[in-house]
Amino acid sequence: MKRAVWLMILLLFCTPLAAKAAPLQAGTKAPDINLKDITGQAFSLTSPPWKGKMLLFVAMPITEARTNVAVSESIAKEGGIDRTKLAGAAIFAAPPDDALKILKARQKETGKTYLIDPSETATKLWGLKKGASNVILLDKSRVCRFLYSGKLPGTEIAKLIQTIKKYQAQ
Repeated sequence: MKRAVWLMILLLFCTPLAAKAAPLQAGTKAPDINLKDITGQAFSLTSPPWKGKMLLFVAMPITEARTNVAVSESIAKEGGIDRTKLAGAAIFAAPPDDALKILKARQKETGKTYLIDPSETATKLWGLKKGASNVILLDKSRVCRFLYSGKLPGTEIAKLIQTIKKYQAQ
């Protein structure tokens, strides 16, 4: 009887630890993340600079930093996107110290937001592919409208741009 009681107690305490969030998918609300940028400023999905805007994230290890450069370049060239309704950030999983210095200089130079995620919170909470570049688009209500792991082919970039245009109008 004592074993059964201890087993029940053990299961009660271990089950929440083993539970994993469902992977983020188009149409599901993204769990909030709390990360700091390269300068130490805290950000969450409800941060004032992002209020009322769609959010475009590229979450990746530093080794994948150049994988989806074409995404931001294509969006920058695209007409019909209201940039006042779109914000974005790159989320880097545990970059080494020498990369942190480069990212800090790039953030200052470009004004882009570089979030640091040493414990891979976004990857875990959102169920992203570890070790890959992940592109995530959230609407103003923080519902995922686009998600892709790996290098986006041109057809997927076009699909992402159309999705941005569709949801920025709402």
